[in-house]
Amino acid sequence: MQKQIIALFELLLERVLDLSSYVRAKAFQVLAKLMHLKEHKFPKVRLALSQAAVAALEDKVSTVRKCAVGLLISLLKTHPYGIKGGMLDREAWHRDYVTVREELKKIEGAIGNVDVVNQDEEQKKGYVGDISAELY
Repeated sequence: MQKQIIALFELLLERVLDLSSYVRAKAFQVLAKLMHLKEHKFPKVRLALSQAAVAALEDKVSTVRKCAVGLLISLLKTHPYGIKGGMLDREAWHRDYVTVREELKKIEGAIGNVDVVNQDEEQKKGYVGDISAELY
């Protein structure tokens, strides 16, 4: 299923570069509609889609530019930060951070704490040094 979704996005991104302006515009419209799916947010392809849409803003044909703007609007409206109420609420994100940190401490306690060597000890042992001194 994942490979099919990736193949679909690759095909649509190829169609964004098509010679026909009608095909380019329709590709942007389909991509904008895909962004409104409730089940999937496609976080890994959002960057490529936004780059293609920004590049299409300089297209000669106005319908392609209009559809590219529509895709950018869809990307903004369906951004993953919008899932938790739209604006980034510091208190809500901090609560989530605290709960995840507590769960992580429980897991680390069950596994056993890994001995982490701090940076000062690494410098004493020669692991971390001044790169500029090594270049000359």
